Amino acid sequence: MKKLRIFITLLLLIFAFASCSGEKTSILPDVQTDVDESTDVSDLTPPEENEEIVELPEIDPTKTEISLTTGLPCTPDEKNERPVAVMINNIAVSHPQFSVSDADIIYECDAEGGITRLMGIFSNWKNLDVIGSIRSARDYFVSIAEGHDAIYVHAGGSDGAYEEIIYDDVDNIDGVNMYTIPESTFYRDKDRIKNCGYEHSMMTTGSKLEKAVEVLKYRTQYKSGFESGLNFNKDALLGEGEKAEEIEIQHSSYITVKFTYDKETNKYLKYSYSKPHVDGKNDMQLTFDNVIVIFVSEKVLDSAGRLDVGIIGEGTGYYFANSLCYDITWSKKSDTSPIIYYIDGTPLELLPGKTHVTLFNKKYSYNVTKK
Repeated sequence: MKKLRIFITLLLLIFAFASCSGEKTSILPDVQTDVDESTDVSDLTPPEENEEIVELPEIDPTKTEISLTTGLPCTPDEKNERPVAVMINNIAVSHPQFSVSDADIIYECDAEGGITRLMGIFSNWKNLDVIGSIRSARDYFVSIAEGHDAIYVHAGGSDGAYEEIIYDDVDNIDGVNMYTIPESTFYRDKDRIKNCGYEHSMMTTGSKLEKAVEVLKYRTQYKSGFESGLNFNKDALLGEGEKAEEIEIQHSSYITVKFTYDKETNKYLKYSYSKPHVDGKNDMQLTFDNVIVIFVSEKVLDSAGRLDVGIIGEGTGYYFANSLCYDITWSKKSDTSPIIYYIDGTPLELLPGKTHVTLFNKKYSYNVTKK
């Protein structure tokens, strides 16, 4: 108490002397006057300068619904908008691809010759400037697209794919064998012809696809009663999982896919062909909140190496999120039904955001490793 009074008296004398002399006072720290008598002056510290101001994200009042493909807030119109499923070339020479970072979900599966092919599910497809390069259909990708009630976009396809498209009356936009769409729906990119080759140059845009959908009179809203089979919950408590900060998926001697966990963003970064997998539109590396691997049967069908992939049925797999791995099971009852994922017998809850799904030959499940 006595020390405190002496300290305050000295400060008052300093100010009084400076005032009388007409000189400017030095800058001194503010003194707290509402100090409890038991407080030691040596414990007093001035307030920190330049304290960081945390700005809360603005909430869009129009986004009152939850997206069926990402679990993120969206408008009622966005929730009901039917997505497109686009076949994307994934051979090394076809990189970079365009608009793959805009896909809500990317499916990757083996194709003939040890390569993989991608299919992107896009909900906000009408606003995309360029999409591609577009490649041919395979029946197992058609089946997955049907499970999303998506309009299927491709450039030609296998006999099995066309059989399924015709048999199930799949709404599709074909860049090779369809003559009822506007001629400008697909185009060849001159730079890609020069640098990647003619077969890797077919592109389209959201507005061109929108025009084709209008001409073909396809339904633009989800069918009545549609259920995506996907569950999202940002607060899902999965329990303890196995550490998985790095995931390696060796499809063949030609392509190995890797995912590494980024602690700052809580997302997985994708690598293909020993380098970051980037979108040529914006040079952004692909990132995912959820990474899923499901094990399926594969059988070679013909001399061209085309595959029969057992997507109808059930099996096991892995779910990766927040640097952890969980054992899961999956089920798909028919071509038109969605894939449903389970953990401990109950539907799996995904983190809201983007998802990458790999279909992998169960005979070689040991080629999926994590650490």
